[in-house]
Amino acid sequence: MDRCTHDLRQNGPILTNPYFDTYVCLDIETTSRPANRIIEVGAVLVVRGRPQKIYTRLVDPGLRIPPPIVRLTGITDQMVSGRRNIFQILPELKKFIGDRILVGHDLIQNDMKNLRSVGERCGVEFDNPVFDTLMFSRSFINGTCGLSHLTELLGVPWEVRHRAASDAEATREVFEKLKVLHCLMKEEKYSLNEGEIHKVAQNVQRYLGILDKFQYAT
Repeated sequence: MDRCTHDLRQNGPILTNPYFDTYVCLDIETTSRPANRIIEVGAVLVVRGRPQKIYTRLVDPGLRIPPPIVRLTGITDQMVSGRRNIFQILPELKKFIGDRILVGHDLIQNDMKNLRSVGERCGVEFDNPVFDTLMFSRSFINGTCGLSHLTELLGVPWEVRHRAASDAEATREVFEKLKVLHCLMKEEKYSLNEGEIHKVAQNVQRYLGILDKFQYAT
């Protein structure tokens, strides 16, 4: 598998080849800086493009959740009161993830740094290979590549935003469509703009439907 390593100590193996069948989409919600405490984790096990299992836990951050984060996520102090703290949850999360590839949007600069930092303090290592869909999308799409923008461009439903499991599932759907776009574009030697993405999005959806019918049917 093709991969390049950027600062192995901090970021671990960073994959550059998107064509793998089994992975875990990961998302974390936090109190934001300066404390940046984790308040929810969500992970989706994916096999051949399809979600197989979902792991989601609310986390007691040990402090009040700032009002802007409550408004953004809908997660309140009452919802996390009495929940386990992140040190108690990490071994369970690691067991769910195993040694699988981790996929996420802006995963390298945000969630993985937070997760590894906390993991070091309780002896749980997250040295999994990672694939960042933000970096991937920027490699062949011109313009904004935020998750919200990509879901709109690619026609991915995302009803519950800024909740960890929902965000992880939205990332899975975006990633699967990005892989098709990348496959279509890699021989063309140019980047897509937003107008072009709108034109090919329906073909991508049609392709995925055919793939689902003939390859994944059980």
